[in-house]
Amino acid sequence: RWLSFAGVTFQPTETVKLLLILVIATVFLKKGCGARVQYWLLGFLFLTVGLVFLQPDLGTALILGVIGVALFLTSGVGLTRLVRVSIWAFGVLILVATLIYFFHPDFFSSAKLGRFAFLDPFNLHNLDASYQLRNGYYAIGSGGVFGNGLGGSIQKLGYLPEPHTDFIMTVIAEELGVLGVIWTIFLLMLFTFTALY
Repeated sequence: RWLSFAGVTFQPTETVKLLLILVIATVFLKKGCGARVQYWLLGFLFLTVGLVFLQPDLGTALILGVIGVALFLTSGVGLTRLVRVSIWAFGVLILVATLIYFFHPDFFSSAKLGRFAFLDPFNLHNLDASYQLRNGYYAIGSGGVFGNGLGGSIQKLGYLPEPHTDFIMTVIAEELGVLGVIWTIFLLMLFTFTALY
């Protein structure tokens, strides 16, 4: 899941996201949106997502699946054909999940099921699985309206294991407060609208 090269640690699956977009978009552009092309691309998507899922990296596998579905939705595929392909894909997914459950039940470990700890993070049974989420809440709460000042985050000093990735917004909330979060969201929306335009 993680490789170190020349002192830099990175996830190879980050390049897979870009390559998946390029491959599916190029095939749709060159070959069109025919049924054969869709089923071939769907198989390719399942293979890519399945390999990442078996690393195991459930989060990135889900992101790759969402990217693939978004590409199918924006490719110009007709709605009826898209519904048929979606039903087929959902059936295959259910079949694969059932086979994994019966032949390899420990695959659905408590670590994977711990992803649902966000539903009740302060439950005594979820304290380990929801550690980062709870500390994210503490960071947001301590920031208040105006924040603790740029660089004044306490939670990023070890309480949030990955403050620079998934939980960067909690650090922004702690340091710059609600106003800083609103400003950051405004800048992200401006960037998105400009890119779409």
